[in-house]
Amino acid sequence: GDLDSNGNYLYITSNKPADHVASLRTLVSEAKALNPLMINVHSGHDSWSVATACDYFKAALDIEADAGVSLVHETHRQRLLGFPYSAAQILQQTELQALKINADLSHWCVACEHIFDANDPRDDWWPEGPQVADPSAPEYQPTVSAHLEWWAAIWQSQGIAGNSRPPAREVVMNFEF
Repeated sequence: GDLDSNGNYLYITSNKPADHVASLRTLVSEAKALNPLMINVHSGHDSWSVATACDYFKAALDIEADAGVSLVHETHRQRLLGFPYSAAQILQQTELQALKINADLSHWCVACEHIFDANDPRDDWWPEGPQVADPSAPEYQPTVSAHLEWWAAIWQSQGIAGNSRPPAREVVMNFEF
């Protein structure tokens, strides 16, 4: 993102890959001064091809290596990983195996307008609108349950829950439904 002449934050100001790489390099440099544990990135633009996305992510991996701080790329609307089907194509690329992902799956539910459940052949339709407003509200319980199941699966796949062995990698969780 950038700031306009009044100091207001502008979320996406370009769809050009070179602009995004330059912005990432600048923002990582600025964030690194704060000594972060990791940096969450809203990566690229959802209009790019898989090939362009791969070029961007390869540049991001180089920036990460140069900075010496982990970059995690969020599954966020309007960004490269904001839609599950294109994200799957991008993440299958062998040259991107080192990419770290922030699985904010609520964005996929909003973008696709349904809740995905691998254990149930039907998909529950997501009401058009924002993410869950109140996770304790009864009307959101199916959605909250789906998210908790996804996060448990991620935890298990990373060797976190119920295992005596050390985790496969560091995993951080902040709840968002």
